Amino acid sequence: ESYLKSLLKIRLQKAYGIMETRKNILIDLMEKKLLYVFEYNGDLFPKDSFETVLNMVGLEDLVRCLIPQDPEEQNKMWIKLIDFSQRILEEGVGGTGLRIFPSVYVDSSSERFYELDRELFPKIIPDKSLISGRYSQIPVIGIKALEDDELMRRIQSRIDKTRGGYHAILDLSSITELKTTEDVIDRALSKLNVVKIRKNLVSCGTCNTKSPPVSRCPKCGSASILSLQTDN
Repeated sequence: ESYLKSLLKIRLQKAYGIMETRKNILIDLMEKKLLYVFEYNGDLFPKDSFETVLNMVGLEDLVRCLIPQDPEEQNKMWIKLIDFSQRILEEGVGGTGLRIFPSVYVDSSSERFYELDRELFPKIIPDKSLISGRYSQIPVIGIKALEDDELMRRIQSRIDKTRGGYHAILDLSSITELKTTEDVIDRALSKLNVVKIRKNLVSCGTCNTKSPPVSRCPKCGSASILSLQTDN
């Protein structure tokens, strides 16, 4: 653990230095009025309160490698490493306005993060041919998971520790009834402060109307339907 923390400290200091450089470049461009989005939305992007956000990639896999069997002990180690990382950034480096996001969002950068973790943990990260979907550390939970109080407590402890930087996706893609959807969301929010909802939708290729799965557009009647999966 001591060796791991020493290595993590070096990585965090380097990452923080890079982020500070990027922040200073942005502020310089803002002051020169070269970033029009920032210039015309100064109330949304005040340069004196920039937040530095660091993504900790591979944290979930790391704690599973250190503690293979016990989910509760894995969670304690996860919390401990987040605490340590935040302390290094706030005290050791002297940074302010820092947030750590231990989750890797599923976007076009996920391929790069996957390959990076494969390089660092070749025996832990499964080959892409063995997993479905794109690489992400955000857990996707089903409706039955809401009945697992221990799992909900562990997820909520991570949400609390990261101030919302960690969250879960609740998969409701199998539900079509609105009332059932509302009931499940209410149950989820009674257990978790932050949750995203995964739903199946369709988009009309003619008028772009989005709706629950149907064979024809409810607005224009077109049969040109594109299936979508959304996380909101």
